[in-house]
This record gives sequence, structure tokens and C-alpha cells, in this order.
Amino acid sequence: MFSKKYQLINNVGGWFVFLIALVTYWLTLEPTASYWDCGEFIIQADKLEVGHPPGNPIFMLTARFFANFAGDPSTISVMVNAMSGLLSALTILLLFWTITHLVRRLVVKDGQKEELSLQQYVAIMGSGLVGSLAYCWSDTFWFSAVEGEVYAFSSFCTALVFWLILKWENRADEPHSDRYLILIAYIIGVSVAVHLLNLLCIPAIVLVFAYRKWRDMNLVKSLVTLIVSFAIIVLVLYGLVPGFIKVAQQFELLFVNSFHMSYNSGALFYTLLTAAVFVWAIYELSRQKSGLMIRISFLLALAISGIFFFGNGFIIGFVLLAIAAVLMFTKFRHNLPVRVMTVAMWSVAVIFVGYSSYALILIRSSADTPMNQNSPDNVFDLASYLNREQYGENPLLYGETLYSAPQKELVGVSRDTVSYREDGSPVILSTPYYNPVINPGKALYSKGVKGADPNSEYGFLSQSEMTSNHSLGQRGGDYYVKRDYKPEAKMNPELNMLFPRIYSRQHRDMYRQWVNLDTMPDQLVGISAVDKTTGEKFPELDLQREPTYNQMTGAFAYPEKYVFKPSFSQNLAYFFNYQLNHMYLRYFMWNFAGRQNDMLNQQAELDLGNWISGIPFIDNPRLGDQSLLPDDLGKNNPGHNVYYMLPLILGLLGLIWQSFAGKRGIEQFWVVFFLFFMTGIAIVLYLNQTPNQPRERDYAFAGSFYAYAIWIGMGVAALWRMLLWLVDPERKKRRAATLSGEEETQLSSITDEPKSLGKLSRYCAGVAAVIGLVVPLQMVSQTWDDHDRSGRYAARDYAKNYLNSLEPNAIVFCNGDNDTFPLWYAQEVEGVRPDVKIVNLSYLNSDWYANQLRQQTYDAAPISLTATPADYAYGRTDVTILGQENAPADLLTSLRMVYEGAGRDKNGYPTMPSAVVSIPVDKKAVVERGLVAAKDTADIVDNILVDLRNTATYRSKGYLSLGEILMLDIVATNAANGWPRPIYWVTTVGDDYHVGLTPYMRSTGMTHQIVPTIQEGLPARTDRAYDVVTKKYIWGGADVKEGKAPYFDETARRMLTTTRSSMLDVASELIYQGDTASDSVAAKEDYRKALEVADLISAKLPEKAGLYGLSIGATLGQIYGELGQPERLDDKKIEAKGTSILWNLLERYAPYLAYNREMALSFGNPSLSTESRLIPYQYYHYVELYEQFGGDRKKVSALLKPYGMSLDELKKNYERLYGKGSQASGDYTSATPSATADKIAEYAGEIARYCEIANELAALPADQYAAREEDQRLIDSMLYKALEYYRSVGGTEDELRKYDNYNRLDKERSKRLSEEYLRNHPEMGM
Repeated sequence: MFSKKYQLINNVGGWFVFLIALVTYWLTLEPTASYWDCGEFIIQADKLEVGHPPGNPIFMLTARFFANFAGDPSTISVMVNAMSGLLSALTILLLFWTITHLVRRLVVKDGQKEELSLQQYVAIMGSGLVGSLAYCWSDTFWFSAVEGEVYAFSSFCTALVFWLILKWENRADEPHSDRYLILIAYIIGVSVAVHLLNLLCIPAIVLVFAYRKWRDMNLVKSLVTLIVSFAIIVLVLYGLVPGFIKVAQQFELLFVNSFHMSYNSGALFYTLLTAAVFVWAIYELSRQKSGLMIRISFLLALAISGIFFFGNGFIIGFVLLAIAAVLMFTKFRHNLPVRVMTVAMWSVAVIFVGYSSYALILIRSSADTPMNQNSPDNVFDLASYLNREQYGENPLLYGETLYSAPQKELVGVSRDTVSYREDGSPVILSTPYYNPVINPGKALYSKGVKGADPNSEYGFLSQSEMTSNHSLGQRGGDYYVKRDYKPEAKMNPELNMLFPRIYSRQHRDMYRQWVNLDTMPDQLVGISAVDKTTGEKFPELDLQREPTYNQMTGAFAYPEKYVFKPSFSQNLAYFFNYQLNHMYLRYFMWNFAGRQNDMLNQQAELDLGNWISGIPFIDNPRLGDQSLLPDDLGKNNPGHNVYYMLPLILGLLGLIWQSFAGKRGIEQFWVVFFLFFMTGIAIVLYLNQTPNQPRERDYAFAGSFYAYAIWIGMGVAALWRMLLWLVDPERKKRRAATLSGEEETQLSSITDEPKSLGKLSRYCAGVAAVIGLVVPLQMVSQTWDDHDRSGRYAARDYAKNYLNSLEPNAIVFCNGDNDTFPLWYAQEVEGVRPDVKIVNLSYLNSDWYANQLRQQTYDAAPISLTATPADYAYGRTDVTILGQENAPADLLTSLRMVYEGAGRDKNGYPTMPSAVVSIPVDKKAVVERGLVAAKDTADIVDNILVDLRNTATYRSKGYLSLGEILMLDIVATNAANGWPRPIYWVTTVGDDYHVGLTPYMRSTGMTHQIVPTIQEGLPARTDRAYDVVTKKYIWGGADVKEGKAPYFDETARRMLTTTRSSMLDVASELIYQGDTASDSVAAKEDYRKALEVADLISAKLPEKAGLYGLSIGATLGQIYGELGQPERLDDKKIEAKGTSILWNLLERYAPYLAYNREMALSFGNPSLSTESRLIPYQYYHYVELYEQFGGDRKKVSALLKPYGMSLDELKKNYERLYGKGSQASGDYTSATPSATADKIAEYAGEIARYCEIANELAALPADQYAAREEDQRLIDSMLYKALEYYRSVGGTEDELRKYDNYNRLDKERSKRLSEEYLRNHPEMGM
């Protein structure tokens, strides 16, 4: 034990760093919901609703407690975020105590009775202070500490269990020390209900236990200990955690299907029975009266816990139980290990107690909360929810590779005569027919749906099972059906391999960014098929290739199929290049070396989100000359953090010192190392991530960085000993005196320091502590600005902008996390627009979500659907294919045929009769509802026509998903009911999710509304969008009038850009509206409104909140420039404002030119961000814009001169990439070299053919226009740009006038369509 003085100093030191951390986190707290999952978690805290798998009930309950302290709904998020800050500060407290414990065990002699020396205190407390503050102010941990996410809670649980095992280490010889082990088990059970990462601490915990219990540990015994620890992880993760549910399912089936009781009655009985058995077993173990009762109760508790029931069935579990029983009644017949059994039983029981919190998920899901993801209201759906089945599975140690597919089985052969020989005999082509080999896996149960019986997709259900399902449905009441067996494809065995890292075909091109996948001949593997009847293997034939004639057989035959298989070295290269280096080591170095900027790096871009040190000779060979990195990607980016590798170096010193600090030091090293490894590299191995992740994933590795912070703290003790060694005049003598053949448990040179060195040692310890303290201070000086979220309301405010863009009683479709969770948060927590029904398209492919749309949520009425629950139950409508007809068919009639199963017998899936569908439009109802602007009523179409075969999603998949069918159902049913509800898509949802309805949409701010009129390019409906933008938009904290704007990270900046873009769309449409107005007064009013919108962008969303990108800056400058021209508002000041914005754009991007050139010289064809890559080719376009509005060409030349660039060079770059010129100014030569007369004549003829298409489309009614092919509509939209290009190469009007199609062309219409299209597709104008 240690003195009260030490305890006091240690406790005060711990609470001191806790206070520093708490102040840090609460000062920089985000005052509302953040992006990604945070909005969802705060909803869970507020109303205990059900979030995404696998759930987090302990987090929900804890956050609900903190939410009670909120003064009003808007501060609920503050309370949940404050909870994260508090738990993070407690993590720092525990880290301090962990470091001081470990260092004390190395520098203080065991059994030392005298008080610690001053140098020991300084070294121990200095280590704790430096290590804990380094982690406190590290990039990754701080990010999670100031928002309502589970990772702060998870980190606290990790720190707590690791600290508890060290507490046990101090008290292992005391009576009742086992209570710490049981407490650790309970914390693990609780933490599983927060996040599964905590299980990865088990190897470190087991090593501490083994090193403390057995003094003669060696390498072999340490390895055995690690194997045991991995077995415990497997037992908990794959046995105990799913085992509880698996056993509960059997009770549930018995009670509901056999006893005719209600849903969850069996689960409730199982819970009570399990609790009773655990109490009995613990009672018998504590009483120790009857060995037989102890054995029986213990075995029964193991059985009912499900801990041994691995896999899909129960055979493994019963075998393991039998082995346990045999051992208990034979080997331990006379000497039961009661203490071990007691700890084990208590541990399983408390894990069950912690894990039983998932009953909250089941209870709240049964209450049909508004957010009820996956609807896990019974133990079968709860099992799927906990197993995260919706996310799929990745191969880990052995499995499929890049081109793996289900093995084929031969089901038949057709023989066709393709020609005849000279003797008249036929030449035969044999074509095999294959089916994939799909085997039945585990049985899948689900709640019964009245009026529907499951159909097994692969025929796995037996006749008796289908009969049983049907009879259960007929009897009434609650019941479960065996929906199917999980289909498990047998993948091509020839392509399976060890350690498969390259396996996802949909990421094929993305893998090439990280590894050379060039095919070598020896990597082509022949694929085998099997005979369905005999099981015999034979080569599969490649039906995608042309058959060849075989001279020997005299017949045509398809060639054998060969497929590329990545080599083991290619898998390793991808693992090291991407998974380990890019997705782990880069994050590690962010925290302990430095970070280039806060930009997302998906493709190894050299200018985005890399780690840096701030030391040129380290950074420049990897990333190029960082002194040339543009300031907005470097020193002016808040995420640009430079530590000069000081934390890394200090941690390495601590790691080395610990591993050489005697036997105990190396034991500690392995404990900390396995905490570091299991919470870092082991996660990398387990996740097996595919390339192009949508966000940075550093938060997953916070536990690993926690472990490294321990070594950073130990770096202070290492510096102390190094400095003392350097100044000790007799170090060689002391070294020689302490050398012996036996390894010391503690180094006597540290624990038995000579008194003569006392003064020197104190100075060295003080200096070491001061030097060490420089490291976290340097870190916080860099990280504060990019972690201070105070004053930022972006997620909430921009969500309100989305919702306030909608009319009353609206339906709005959204898709990703950042489209959906902030909207749900604003509506459910803060009560914004409770009348709106928010529909997430990612979930719409699920029957459970379709059922939820039928429910009232707050003031939002249920969504009307033609489909009934029976129509899409059991996956009946998951896949719909299109028939061969192209004549327009009524959409609702077609949908009814799909729901009735039309075509299922022939095609295996329901079939929509025609690929072109129509939605009749009741024009009177449309006008009465005000669905279109008054000026557009004449444009209302008779029918909305959609060519489903030409939608992007159908072309990519070859079928319509349930989500697409239901989306069409919602629109068609709403139209049939007289358009009672306006329907919208948020602007961040891509065209792919519009199911061909894009031509019928208009922008109303942050959303696109479907209207029964045809328009190109999603133009703004100015009569509503203007009011929304000017009266309802709020600014997320970007509109701060004085001082520094709050920090907008990359995600928030993207939404800032989306908001600016929506406003620019309105301003651009107002300008076009003014240009085409017949009334000059009305035109001036439109221009004035456009100016007001532009001024709002400048005032409320200024560049200090987030720099304008190329598109935003150029468009805003152009709008000001156009508005200031004489034919509009005739105001030189307005035009000058546009010129100023364009000049700022040129000034900002000029350094990119030198940077791009330097990178090209250094790396050839480097991977760079889009702006860095294209700016040398686009820059001239912005110069033209600048000059168009009066900018000084000489000023631009002077700007470019220091960067070694000229306007002529930039002009050539522009022409080289885009092959076209600009008409921005007539002062300089055409942008493309003049073409020959023959070439010009050829161009004119091609344009004439384009004019023919445009004239034909111009004469069509709106509904027929929408049904035309997308390519034709694109030609119509881009024809005016083609004319500009023709003129730029020397083409003349006289040549074009030879063609009647050109003479009939409505050129004003073409110009308008082109401008609208380019506003919405700015990349086409570059």
C-alpha cells in the first residue's frame, strides 16, 4: 500500500486534470445536434426512441437522465453533449490514475515504507499530467467529447475497466478482491449496450491478472494467457451475447405459436426463469452445502444463458455442455473450484444484467415510437438488429475475392443448329443453363402478417412448413411464421483465399487507387461448375464470350471461363497501403505528429487530410513541398495542426523505457501493447474496409490512442532517467555494479537511487516534467480552433431550412445520415414542423418502414398507399422487373398488378406490364391546391410520364426495388386523391433517387417539389423560394456580425455550400425571370429580389464562416456583375462588388497554380483534390468572367507573375482540357485554334442535326418531352454551348444558314435551356 500523502496528491492531481478536461470540453461544446448520428442519439435521449443497429440502451438511459436537466427542448442537445464532455473528462481522470499507477510500480520499490522522494513524486505525477493532457487535447478524442455520440461513453467504459483491473492488481491479495473482477464483468456487460469496442480490453485485463497471480510467467505462459483471453472474447461475443437471444427465441416460439399467447410472453418468461436460475446457482455456490446442487445449478445456468450455443443450431452448445458436465462429475468430482465457479457465475450473471438493458429496445419498439429503426419489437427481429444483419458481412480470415460469384450448377443444355456442313450434316452449338448454388442457412422467423403467406425465394420451405405457416395465419391472434431459410451462396471455391482484403466487386475501380491490379497470366483461374444431379465438377463455360468452332468435334462451343484472382501479395499491398496505413496509421499520426487539414481524403490525395510533422525533410518527400500548399489547405485551415512529432517521440521514449524497466516493465509493456493493438490494428483486421469510405473513421480507434497516451506519460519518467544518466558522473561504475545474470523485477538503479544523486535527480525530474508539459501545451495551441464548436448551430438550423421550405402537411424524401437525422432531430426534439412526414429512402426498401409510414406521427397524417402490408410482406415486392411494352400504362393499375403478383409464375418476380407509366393529372385539383404558380397553370400536363427503363437505378440494377415501387405508389396515390399533400425531395438527394420524375420538379429553397409541369434543370419556383430564403432561412451561426465565426468543419461546410447553392438558384432564376419579363417594372422588381438574395449570402453566409468554392464564388460574382449592368439595375457599385468577389477568387486560387505545377514535377500524375487538379485548366474561365465585368487584365497578369504563370499559358491549358472558348470578352483571340474550312463545314452539319432534334423537342407537349430519351434532352440543353464552340473555331453564320433546321431554331430558348442546365450542372460549363 502507499501513504495517505501519496493518495492525496494522486487524487488531487487526478481531479485537477479532470477539471481542466471538463472546462475544455464544456467551453468548446456544440450547442445543438451535430451531423452524422448525433441527431438520432439525441432523439433517443429525449424520447427513448429506437436508433440504428445494434442499439445502445445504456447510452439512451444515461442520456435521458441528463436530458431531464434541460430548460427547454432546444437545450436537450446541450445536456446530451455535456454528458459526453463529462464522461470524456472522467476518462482523462482515469487515464491520469492509470499512468501514475503504472509509473509508480516501476519507480517505487515494492514494500517501500518511507515516503516517496520529491523526484519520484515529480516523475509519477508529471507522467500522469502530461499523458492525460496529451490525450485530453488530442484530435480524435476531443472531437467525440463535444457531441452527443456513443464514442465518449465507450471510451469511458474502456478507461474504467482498465483502471479497475489495476485497482484489483493493488488489492489482489486482500479478501474479497474478486469483487473487482465481477465489477469489471458488469461494466463489460453494460458497455456492450453502449458499444462493442469495450470487449477488446479483455486481453490486457487477462494479462494483468496473469502477471499478478503467477510470478513465474514467461513467453510461453504469456502466449497461453493471450489465447485464453481471445477465447473469452469469442465466448462473450459469439456465445453469451447472441446466446441469450437464441434461447429466448425458443421460449417465444413455444409460448406464442404453441400456447397461443401474445408476442414477447415467451421472452418475458425466459427472463424471469434465467434470473431465478442465476440466483439459485449463486445461492448454492455461496452456501456450499451440496456439491450435486452446485453442479446442477451451475450447468443449468450455463445452458439457459446460451453461452455455448455457437452458430446457427444447438448441437455445438449441447456438446460443450456435456463436456462441462463430464468434467464436473469426473475430474472435479471431489474438489470443485468453487471460487473460480463463483466468479464465473457472478460474471455471467452481471453481464446478463447489463445486457438485459436491451429489453428497453424491445419495449420501446413495441410502443411504435416515431423513430423505430428496424422495428425490433420481438426477439427474432431483435436478434437481427443486434447482429447488424442489414450491414452485411465481410470475409475476414478466409473467403471470397474480387470476382467471386456463387458457384454454378448445371441444370440443362440446349442444342441449336447454327449451320450445315458441306455434306448436309448440322453444326451444333450446345448452350449450358446454370443456376447459382444457394444453400439454406439458419431458419428465419418473423411476425405473421394477415392475408399473406411467405414464399421461399429458393424453394427452401418444405410443404409442411408452408402448411404450418398458412394454418397459423388462419387461426388468428399473434403468431410467428418461418419466413424462409437464410440463403447462403457457395462462392467459387477456386477464388477463395487466406486473408482476403480485395473482395468487393462494386469497389473494383477504387481498389486500383491503392494497389496495382494488373492481371498476370498465372492469376487467371479456371472456374468449375457442378452437375446438379451427380455433384460432379467440370469447367464452367463463359457464355459472355463468342463460341468458337472445334475442328476435332465439328461443333461450336463456348470457351471455358477464367477469372482474375488477386494474389496474396496484392491483398497484402492493399492491406498495408489502405487499411493499415491510410485508415489507421494516418489517424494515429494526426493525433501524435500533426494534421495537414480537416478535409476528407478518399483517394490518397496529397493535399487532403494527410498527416504531417511540420518538418520539411519528413513531409516533403511524401507530400510534396508543403510551403507551396495553398493557405486554405494549409496554415489558414483550422484543421492544420503541427506538433513536430513531439507527442510521438515522447511516447516512443516512454514505450522503450517501460519495456526495459525490469521484468515488471516488460510485463506492463505487453499489457499496454495489447490494449493498443486490440483497440487499433485488430479493429483494422476485423473491419476489412473497402475503399472510398464516406467519412473519416478515426473515432473507431480512440482506445488505441488512449493506450499510446499512457506511453506519452511514461515519456516523462523516461526523460528523467535519461537526463540523470547524462549528468551522473559515476554512471559507468553504477552500471557495472548492477549487472547480474538474473533479470530484476524492478530496476534497482531506479528504485534504490543513491542519496548522492538526490539533488541531481530532483533537477532532472523537474526538467523532464517541464519538457514533457510542453507537448500537450503545443497540442492544445494547435487543436483548439478546430475543436471549438461553440456558437455553431449548422446541423439544426439547416435542417430547419429544409423543413421550412415545405408547405403544410408535406411529404419529404431524404436519404443519407446528414439529410435525415438533423431533420428528425429538429422535428422530434425541438418540435419544428410536426406536420411534415419525413421519409428516408434508405429505409423505404424495408417492409417495417413501409408499415411505419402508415402511422400518424405528431401532426403528420399517415401516408396514403395503394399497397397493403400483405402486398410487400416477406419480401414479396423486393424485386420488380419491367415488361417489354413501351406504351404508357396507368401507374396505379400497373402497381396493383405488381402487388397481385402479375408475371411471378413466368419470371419469378412480379412484373410491371410496361416500362413507361403515366400518372393522370387532375388540372382542376392542381390549380385549387396551388401546386403550380399562377403564371404556369397553362403548362400543366395531362399526364406525368416516366420511362422507368431509362432511370439510372434501373439501368444499373435491372429491376425496381421495393423503395422505388413505394415511392411511385406514394406519388401516384397522392395524385389520384387530388394532390392533398405536396411532395418534395431534399436537394442533397441525387437524381438517381427521383425515379425518373426529375423533369417535373422545381426548387423551393432546400427542396425540390414535384409539380405536373415540365421544366429543365430544376429551376427555382421564385414565388415561394424567395419568401423561404428571405423570411425563413436561418444561418447556423455563420451570420456572426463581429469577431470570429464559429468553426465549420468539412461536413458543416458542405451543408453551408448547399445552402448557398439553393440561394444562388433563386437569384439566378429571378434574373432570368426579369430578363424574360414583358413589364419593365416587374423586371426591376425581380432584379431587386435577386440582389436581396445575393446580399443575404454575403451578409449571412460570409467567407469567414467558410470560403466560397469555385462554383459558389464564380456564380455569386457573376450574379452581382450581371445585376449591376445597364440593362438591369445599372449600378456600378453592384457590378464592382461582383468584380471584387471574382478578384478574391483569382487571388485565392493563384497559389494553386504553382502548387499544381510543383506536384506534377515531383510526382508526375499525383492524386490531388478536384480543385487542385483542375484549377490550372479552369482558371482562365474565371479570368474571363472577371474581365467581363470590368476587371483589369494587367492586374491579373501581375498577380500571376510571382507564381511563374502567364495568361497565355492558362489559356492554352483551358483549351487543352475543354476544347472551347469563352465569349466573355472580344479583346482576345478565339479560345481554340481556327479549324479548316472542311472541318467547319463538318461542324455545321453536325450542329444542323442537333438543331433538328431541338426543333422536334420544342414542338412537343410537356409530357411527351419528358418521355424522350435523356440523351436527346441533353442535346437540347447543351446546343447553345455547341454553337459557341462552333463560333470559337472560326465557324460563320453563313455556313449555318444553309440548313433549314438552324434557321427554324428558337435561339433564345436554346440559350435559356443552356443557362438553366449549367446553373445546375456547373461542372459542364468549366
